[in-house]
Amino acid sequence: MLGNCLIAGVNQAFACTNSTVQAEHLTVDWCDILAPPDSVSFSAAIQNSIFARVTSLGRAATSFSGNNNGSDGSSPTIGTAPLVDSVWPFADPTSLATVQGWYYLRDGSPFLSVGSTTINSTLAADFAQRTSFVPELLTQDLVSSQTIAPTVPRETGIPANPPSLGWHYPVVDYVLNGATVNNCTLNIDQGTVVALTSPYGVGYTYEWGLRLNPGGRLNVWGVPTNRVVFARLEGVQESPYYGYQQDGGPMFTFKGVFVGSGSGTMVTPLPEAHFHFADFPTLAGNATHFGSLLSDTTFDCVSALDLHSCLLQGGVFTYEVGGPQGRVLGITNTIFERSVVILGDKQNDTHGNYIMPRR
Repeated sequence: MLGNCLIAGVNQAFACTNSTVQAEHLTVDWCDILAPPDSVSFSAAIQNSIFARVTSLGRAATSFSGNNNGSDGSSPTIGTAPLVDSVWPFADPTSLATVQGWYYLRDGSPFLSVGSTTINSTLAADFAQRTSFVPELLTQDLVSSQTIAPTVPRETGIPANPPSLGWHYPVVDYVLNGATVNNCTLNIDQGTVVALTSPYGVGYTYEWGLRLNPGGRLNVWGVPTNRVVFARLEGVQESPYYGYQQDGGPMFTFKGVFVGSGSGTMVTPLPEAHFHFADFPTLAGNATHFGSLLSDTTFDCVSALDLHSCLLQGGVFTYEVGGPQGRVLGITNTIFERSVVILGDKQNDTHGNYIMPRR
């Protein structure tokens, strides 16, 4: 049984013989031959799937059964009541949210919410945190307080609500790059999923995800049964680009501003950040959750950073213990799993030679 599979850029999707395949929620794209020839024993029952740029079934259509399948108009149709999209069925792959993930459905797609509801129960439960909708972008300079919450539709309510066709991605509500919080508050509600990306060669991107400037405050309000997740887009989408996020570019960083050249007088209040029931999953490698920027010596300018009941899986957590007096770092009921924790004092009297250790 195949469920929620993406097959793209292959000569032949099914190369098995003497086999019967059951599949649902496939997306097959750029495939020369779908199945082996009539000379071998093969049959397939497929539902709720999408076929695009498939040149040939490879065998008689009678070998295939199923329902609620879609095609791009140039590909063969499969099963009863096939659906056809007269234009390319997937979202524009040129935005920061889709350049590494090409198989979200486009707005207005006829493949949205038309699938059979009689799908595998385990897959239906898994779909509660999956989607075919493109994430929103969080890349702006915030200058007024706001709250963000889960915004991308999940495939919930099956069988009462029919699912969309094809492959479904793990949910990401916001793709994060180069955002700043400036003398205001950003609240992140429970259940929100935010993913950092900063790919090289895709327009102009910043090395950080979210930077808190003077007066900026971040409150993350996860709860035990509905946590906030700070992920990496290369762990979600199928065509990741190498970028700052693998070269130590931090998910979160802080910036201080000084009045006058060399005065040492900081603009206050300093930024602060509070995380409650938040997860920070990463792939293996050099992912930095909290850290400095390559060209900025003011990562120490944060009044309070606290993590309550958080989980960091892999990556680097850096905190500068020098710098302004009266700052607070609070870590309570938090797990660091496979993580590097750096608590270092790299501050000097002139502030100009501040260098944060990087990994």
